[in-house]
Amino acid sequence: MAQTRKNRTLPLILVLVCAAVMLHSAFTGLEIDEEYALSLGYRLVSGDRLFYDMWEPHQLSSLPAAALLAVFIGITGGTTGVLVFFRLVVLACKAGMSYVFYREFRRDLGKPAALLAALVLFAFVPKWFLGPDYTGQQFHWTLAAFLCLHHYVTRGCKQLWLVPLGAVCACFGYLAFPQSAAAFAVLWIGMLILGKCYGEPKHRGAWVLLGSCAVCGVAFLVYALSGVEFSISLLLSRLTLILHDPQYNFTTAQRMALLAGQALTVARSLLWPLLSARCSTLLKSSLLRWGGCSTCGQPLPRCSACCVPLRTAAWTSASLCRWWCWPGRGRSGAAAAGPATPSCSGWVICRGWRPTP
Repeated sequence: MAQTRKNRTLPLILVLVCAAVMLHSAFTGLEIDEEYALSLGYRLVSGDRLFYDMWEPHQLSSLPAAALLAVFIGITGGTTGVLVFFRLVVLACKAGMSYVFYREFRRDLGKPAALLAALVLFAFVPKWFLGPDYTGQQFHWTLAAFLCLHHYVTRGCKQLWLVPLGAVCACFGYLAFPQSAAAFAVLWIGMLILGKCYGEPKHRGAWVLLGSCAVCGVAFLVYALSGVEFSISLLLSRLTLILHDPQYNFTTAQRMALLAGQALTVARSLLWPLLSARCSTLLKSSLLRWGGCSTCGQPLPRCSACCVPLRTAAWTSASLCRWWCWPGRGRSGAAAAGPATPSCSGWVICRGWRPTP
């Protein structure tokens, strides 16, 4: 009984301490970047137009701030206390996403590990303040998109409405930090692969994700063009002036080269995960062509004593077979109910290798 009470009290103390620290941070400190983010939203509410009246390089992150600011001004009639309001809204959003993260992963990680991870997520602030800065927006919108898509895939691909919701969150993240749009390729390929693994019909989640992002992109383009009288040439000229930012002493060519270098860095970081996923897919398709295991039906090569490369591949497949066929691994059928002696031909492919229960 005492141990049970302790197991319940300690998590509660951790949650209360973390909440107290974050609530205290909402009423202390002041950062110039926080005021800058609020001023962008205020300019939109005041009637300024993107790319025409606003020349700031981070103006795309002003849409969520403008929406919240319009609500606050409509209720209070002014801007007194707006910074505290924004901090409390961000704090409430962080608490909500941390709770969803805990609910989402407590099944896989266990309750203690999921709680600790959720508390770390709640306490983590990307740029040392709670305001609606573009860095914090990019992180939290991306996290929201991940939680939506992860729940859709891992819960049987049944709640399709989560995919367009995740797409909208991802698009707001791309607006906050446009370079992060390069990560959409990984997100989309991941939806294709995971949808196939979880038995999703016709990859509908990946296509709904692509279509939803396309709709969001077209809607934003129409909104941006409406601010420049639907003149593409005027929009391009404004973009050139915005990219030529005297504050940072960059020419347009230098800024484009900098953005291209950042995009290349992102692409390089995605290379190995994509190659690993491709190799895993090729290995799986090769095993499917080579026949099946006599115990559980999982595909394995039946004979590979011809040469060293094939023996190496055989050892790998035998290792996979050990995971799939050995009793107690959670698999159904003969492998889960049969004796503790493997009957798969993959066990004897590589001489000298002996499985251990």
